[in-house]
Amino acid sequence: MNFLYSFIPLAKFLQNTGYDIKIITSMKLVANDRKPNSLSWKQNIEEAITICNKVNINYVINDLELFEIAANTDILFTIEGHGTQNSEKLDSYVIAIQNFNDFTTRIINKDSKHIYENIDAIWAYNENYKILAQKLGFSGDVFVDILPGYWHYKNKKQQALKKKYNLGTHTKIATCYLPRSTTVHQKETHLRDFEWNTGNPKHDLNHALSFAKRLTNEGYKIFLKQRSKNRNPELKHMQNYIEDIQAFPYTSMEMAFISDLSYGYMSAAVMDSAIFNMPYINFEKYEYPPETISLYTQHYSKNTIIGASIEIPIEKIVLPIKDKNNNRLRQNVNKAQRSLVEFIEKKC
Repeated sequence: MNFLYSFIPLAKFLQNTGYDIKIITSMKLVANDRKPNSLSWKQNIEEAITICNKVNINYVINDLELFEIAANTDILFTIEGHGTQNSEKLDSYVIAIQNFNDFTTRIINKDSKHIYENIDAIWAYNENYKILAQKLGFSGDVFVDILPGYWHYKNKKQQALKKKYNLGTHTKIATCYLPRSTTVHQKETHLRDFEWNTGNPKHDLNHALSFAKRLTNEGYKIFLKQRSKNRNPELKHMQNYIEDIQAFPYTSMEMAFISDLSYGYMSAAVMDSAIFNMPYINFEKYEYPPETISLYTQHYSKNTIIGASIEIPIEKIVLPIKDKNNNRLRQNVNKAQRSLVEFIEKKC
């Protein structure tokens, strides 16, 4: 389901530009995916159909192999290579929308690096991603510009969205992007032998709740946001604990847009807040490999997107502030849309 927040704004734009657009799900490709947001679940398929119908996007469900889909397609977009892992090189020009950091682990592991060998281009947010992708061995094209998931917000106003969610327009909102509920262990096997993990989940969760308490005392209304697949059963009873309420608009991105302050523990939400120019604290964890750490720290900017050690006493953390001179989302989206058309016209 996570593909919808990227594909729908992209499909709407390309359709309005004159392209014949389809969002396609092959049930054959998702059959073994049993994650909560997988399209192998009937209720998720039904929700995806409803969402696409509502925005007049052609959504096709079939049982074709990927090469059969590609045979009648000039440009094939995928999210981070999903769906291509078992395919050979396709006839289509394949563009992987690289939302965040999956490629830093996939592209350097011998069991998954072939995914990126079969992709023609990565769509990355900025030049730092391009440099890193090339460092990690990606030899294809790299299209650099604001990702399509953010296009949905180019004409949105924070106060209007707060009102939509029945939040007072003058209420200070803070969102905690909760740390993982379990420890994930990784072992790299291609560039080097390197084992790492995501750290102690109980320690991180206690820190998240303690910082939330501080913000509550300072007048913020707190939301504790978690991904469904990383559910925190011990928090389910709390009224301010939320998971992914909707696939489009995407709950996580909506919260980043309406929040006056967000914080997380090596969460991809740092990029959302950076693009929306909303204050964010990245509580740093050093168990990660340096390439992955760089994906988070590259978004630091003056006093708006900051990093802080999890060991700093909570009361001593200086809160970030919004840069009122950096409101260029609409201009950035318009530029990205023009650049994308030029890019794909060269490839068709």
